[in-house]
Amino acid sequence: MKAAENKENCHELRVLATNGRAFRVTSQAVRDIVTSRLFAISMVLFSLCVALLNAPMMPIPLGLPSRFLVFLAICYLATGFWIALYCVIIFANRRFGTDIPMPNIVSNFGGLFVAVLVKYLIARVGFGLPWPGGWTIFLESLRYAVIATVCEFLTVAFMLPQFEGVSFLDQATEKTDAPEAPADDATAQSPQASAAPNAAVVHLKNRTIPASNVIYMKSVEHYVEFVTDTGTFMERATLKDLTESLPETDGLQTHRSFWVNRKAADRIERRNGNSVLLLRDGTEIPVARSRRTEVAEWLEQVG
Repeated sequence: MKAAENKENCHELRVLATNGRAFRVTSQAVRDIVTSRLFAISMVLFSLCVALLNAPMMPIPLGLPSRFLVFLAICYLATGFWIALYCVIIFANRRFGTDIPMPNIVSNFGGLFVAVLVKYLIARVGFGLPWPGGWTIFLESLRYAVIATVCEFLTVAFMLPQFEGVSFLDQATEKTDAPEAPADDATAQSPQASAAPNAAVVHLKNRTIPASNVIYMKSVEHYVEFVTDTGTFMERATLKDLTESLPETDGLQTHRSFWVNRKAADRIERRNGNSVLLLRDGTEIPVARSRRTEVAEWLEQVG
């Protein structure tokens, strides 16, 4: 079981943003992000803004275009360091069965420190400039890291949510892993679960919730995102384990990554040649091509 879990984790990493938010990102998502047009535009804008305020190879006089190119190179060197550190930590987690997170504040400063070293190495080899002191390199790296942190806040808030494979971990996720307070036999079970003794329930790590309260579930790597009547949270689990005991009268798995409550389902529609299950609140849930007939029949039976 442990080996299977490690294999499942091997292409995903928990990242701690400087602003305190935590998210998990897959290797495919990293590739999609760094090769996206949105990422390239952000690198260009960041480099241009910094180049307007800095002369990065003093005392060599550089015009704005040259400064822009130098900073663009620094940005991509720092990105390369971030990716390398990401791969190292994923390898360590896979090798030793751990779940070590990557703090962005460390990767940001480390990447920029390496980029500044490369910059001064080019200045020394290419232009014969003296090698600066370690304190100068540290302060310059720190200055760039502060600027990069501001950009990171914007990236986490606006860019990352645009990509599949990035899942933010909110406080509800962390609370599900905390031990519950002791309770006697009469109150040991969740109030929600005891409210309807014969109703189907979803069994989580430390609690159960009625299946009727779940609008839909979405598989995100080795986590499952729950969208319920009262909010959204994530739980470390597999969709298969959670749904295999649920009857079709409560809901159906329309796709390998989605389970939908019967009360939330409305009708099947076509979107760009693909089938989607339209929920009553307007949410569109993918329907696997191989399951379209099954979902249509299910809607007729439970509708």
